[in-house]
Amino acid sequence: MRALLLEEPDSAYRILVPFVSALVLVGVFIGVFMDDDATEVVSAIVLLITSVICRRILDVRRAPGTWMFAGPTRIWALISLGFMFLAIDELLSLHEKMDRLIHLLLGLEETGWSDRIDDFIIFLYGLIGAGLMYLHRTEFRGLARFYRYLVIGFVLMFLSVLFDAANNRHEIADLLGWEGQALAWYVEITKDGEEILKVLAEVFFLFGFLSIFKHFFDERDAAAHRPPSPTRASPHWIGAGTAEQAGSKTPASRSSCP
Repeated sequence: MRALLLEEPDSAYRILVPFVSALVLVGVFIGVFMDDDATEVVSAIVLLITSVICRRILDVRRAPGTWMFAGPTRIWALISLGFMFLAIDELLSLHEKMDRLIHLLLGLEETGWSDRIDDFIIFLYGLIGAGLMYLHRTEFRGLARFYRYLVIGFVLMFLSVLFDAANNRHEIADLLGWEGQALAWYVEITKDGEEILKVLAEVFFLFGFLSIFKHFFDERDAAAHRPPSPTRASPHWIGAGTAEQAGSKTPASRSSCP
């Protein structure tokens, strides 16, 4: 139970890594061959787990009794809330509803460009997250392993947005003159590719933040068990020598007086 609550990072690693890996494999398989909604459910679960991990990083990093949004450690609260919002977005398709709302409010007609506003919103999510992390970059110093996960995650997310945009109106297939079976293959590859790349990006983000949690937890644990450095005391002979010198000088100084 403690491992499930992420109280012990090593146990969390042993549980979460195989669990998330199996969940993604099964979810992607079901999503590709059986039910299209399966990958969305898997995506939401991965995002929620990442939100919990970032919340635990906040607990490790902030000083006891301080507000969760105080100081540079607020980034972990913001990231946790961000992943929770993304999970809700995944289940309710909020970015697609925003797309339709923008068309309604601005009176836009559906065109090849305006129909991709929802793709731009997803890309904007990533830019906001990257910007917040840059503003709080002091919290990410010395985390080289995390940056590898982060870069791979953002590359996969960008490719996912491209696949989604390519699947939107099939202009590329029309430009290449693909029809019939070729068009059907194009639609399936871009649709499934977008979902698979999206889930893989989220998995890399999850493993990256899990590595940060382990790093900060081990750092705090080592500091708690580190023995206090002893205070330097003056050797006893220094005080004695000083007293002897003071006593020997007193008669001499007196004898030199007339």
